[in-house]
Amino acid sequence: MVKNFGYVQLKNFDQATKNAKQGFAQIFSGTDFLQGGSPYYKHVVELLQPKKDQSLVDLGFGRGFFLRELEGKGMKLYGVDFCEGAKDAAAKVLNEAKLFVADLHDLPFKTGTFDFVTCLGVIEHLVHPEKGVHEISRVLKKEGLAILTIPNSVYASLNLSKQMVFFHTARMLHAIGLRKKIAVHVRQPIDRFYTPQEGKQLLEKNGLRVVYAELVKSKREHFSIFARFSQGKISPSLRVLNANFTLYVCKQQ
Repeated sequence: MVKNFGYVQLKNFDQATKNAKQGFAQIFSGTDFLQGGSPYYKHVVELLQPKKDQSLVDLGFGRGFFLRELEGKGMKLYGVDFCEGAKDAAAKVLNEAKLFVADLHDLPFKTGTFDFVTCLGVIEHLVHPEKGVHEISRVLKKEGLAILTIPNSVYASLNLSKQMVFFHTARMLHAIGLRKKIAVHVRQPIDRFYTPQEGKQLLEKNGLRVVYAELVKSKREHFSIFARFSQGKISPSLRVLNANFTLYVCKQQ
């Protein structure tokens, strides 16, 4: 198993999943959380280079903003999320995509269905990420392309404590009336972080082959690429300290 660090909030995964669904239902019903990332989404579309009549499924579509970037291109678009609230929210911004509420460990599609599979910041939250990767490989066509993003543990280890201090300070200021608005914070019941090389190993041990990778930083409207790797080992460097996730472009093995 790939070594990584993170946390599991509950030993009872069914209860953890239920709690996460309830939390995200609250988010999707009333805030703009998870709305940002337009330059990042546009970059993913550029990497895909989709054509008319090709098919794509976005796993963990959230509020549908990535799928919205693809509408109007004549594609066959699908989305899967485990939260009913996500489907309700995404339906408000999407006109073409077919949305499903389903388990990413067991996708409701036949083998070799899609030209493209995207899974952006989701695989690290699964109970069994290995099984999720297997499912991505299964539903991908033989010559298809998958793009996944996975949090970078090197960045997280340096910035997690700083982010938590900021969040708790903001919550205190909000409580005493010195801050008008505070983002809804939902702690994932499962959260994992991988070095760029560990993420590559996770994918390649479970049916995918990484053909290209990037060390990327994406926050709201800010997007930067720090390093690119076309083959072989994804070597750590000072640039990895600034990348909050690794983007992987994959094909079937």
